[in-house]
Amino acid sequence: MFIYFMQMQWLIRQSTIIFVRSLNNGAGFSAPVKINDLPCIGAVEFDEVCNLTVDASGHVYLAWTDGRRLTGNGDINFCKSIDQGNSFSMNTMVNDITQAGADAVQYIPSLAVDATGTVYASFTDRRLGGTGWENNRAYLSKSIDGIAPFATETLLAGHDDICKHKDIAVSPGGKLFAGMVTNVTPLSWGIWLYTSNDGGNT
Repeated sequence: MFIYFMQMQWLIRQSTIIFVRSLNNGAGFSAPVKINDLPCIGAVEFDEVCNLTVDASGHVYLAWTDGRRLTGNGDINFCKSIDQGNSFSMNTMVNDITQAGADAVQYIPSLAVDATGTVYASFTDRRLGGTGWENNRAYLSKSIDGIAPFATETLLAGHDDICKHKDIAVSPGGKLFAGMVTNVTPLSWGIWLYTSNDGGNT
């Protein structure tokens, strides 16, 4: 049983993403592997900054809130390993920085990978123009294999109201699930579950 662990460390106002793994059920861990290929030097939202998942083949997928762009206020970056965490691909930005509001806070990444290798990445975004949680919205992007660029993000499940927390998962058959703590107008606040059979398009 492999155990994977990811964390962010602050070093002289620069943060480093590190990855370690255990091959003996947590009795010991490997030497840290640095994940981010450029330092985090800008301000980011330090709340649930990292996420990882592993597919059936043992490939490791990582996402984190990254501050390498000084004006970014936190972007979501991604990389993957096809050798069980010994090495990782170059970093890829998930959120599309050409969109309006791209320099808003983006944080709380969530990952899911289906049996074909399609990578789904969700994150919280405050592009509506404020710093408070009332501007939180959940977005979704995907890459066909974790190497190809991520598609421009869209609202997760098309939901355009406040979203406090969210997570995603995908079945082996490709059904995508999105759970959200949100307000569904005109109903109420609650924990809502959405499902998609077309890769998150609807």
